[in-house]
Amino acid sequence: FHLVSLAAAVEMDWSSEVRALFRAQKQVGDISEQLFSFDCFLDNEALGITYTKLIVVAVLPVMIVISSAAVWIAIGQFYPFETKLKENFIATCMIVLFLAHPHLVKTVFKIFMCKDLGDDHYLTFDLSIQCWTSEHSNWVNFLGLPALVLWGVGLPTVSLVLLILNRRKLESQRT
Repeated sequence: FHLVSLAAAVEMDWSSEVRALFRAQKQVGDISEQLFSFDCFLDNEALGITYTKLIVVAVLPVMIVISSAAVWIAIGQFYPFETKLKENFIATCMIVLFLAHPHLVKTVFKIFMCKDLGDDHYLTFDLSIQCWTSEHSNWVNFLGLPALVLWGVGLPTVSLVLLILNRRKLESQRT
């Protein structure tokens, strides 16, 4: 699903069958995008909405983990006999991050998607930003690429490693 939504964002001459698949997958993908959409809250004229959105998306997973920890610590304070706080915290983080992952990666990829207009290249989703200028290259190098590696590749990899390491416990009654 994640790969299909990423491929759909790339402008290519797709066959009608592939475009039909993209439309069907878009229905599901729109749910996570609407869940994690915060465009109406962003109004930063100094940076512009595209770069502000990139910053927010880059720190969103950290905010999700911190807020999940705060919720489960608060629950532990009110219900001191709750024994599965750590497991519930990990499950909460995994589920919410999994739901946010397509939107995170899709938003980060937008900083790389450029369109030819005359002799110059401009961001497909924000035509006011010219691609590969020093400013755009700095955003790509210092926030776009690290976010893509960390959240786009790192998050699924860490999830896979955790599942592999705990595979024997997954079928127990406790989990």
